[in-house]
Amino acid sequence: MNFVVSVKLNNVTDIYAEEFTLGFDSNKVEYIDAEVSDSDKYEIVHENANASSVNFIVASNGEGNGIHGSDILIEVTFKMKDVLGTTTISIDNASIADGDGTISTPDTYNKIFNIVLAVADVNADGIFDLGDIAIISKMLGKTSTDWGSYTPDIDSNGLVTKVDRDLLVTEMMN
Repeated sequence: MNFVVSVKLNNVTDIYAEEFTLGFDSNKVEYIDAEVSDSDKYEIVHENANASSVNFIVASNGEGNGIHGSDILIEVTFKMKDVLGTTTISIDNASIADGDGTISTPDTYNKIFNIVLAVADVNADGIFDLGDIAIISKMLGKTSTDWGSYTPDIDSNGLVTKVDRDLLVTEMMN
């Protein structure tokens, strides 16, 4: 199952180039691809991925295409491996530069973001559907000793709750 992490700059003025590294646990997720949010305004001019990180340099396409205020820069797609639980995506070694070439460090430098990894195919039939919702609904309040062959604990906290059902519904609607 794939998930997307949006990299956004907030409250900036006249930013024309950005460099940053996204770090991740390669035992839990795999980097797939990245796309700029607006190819008329931005371009990924450098991308270097290894097993546990990916480095980007993103540049604006000409005067008037710098970031003023807030904007999503790129959307990065990861693939969740067959691991339940949580993982982190970190932003490391981040720099931004304005139109005059002044380089600064954004507030998100060395921040870590928690990502909940969830496998939502409760009955392992290859699809997320109403049947999975029904199983979770029946098992609300139950722990792993009561699950049998099902995997209804989407958030991996050891207990089937309405949060698990909500996560499944969200996955189905995407």
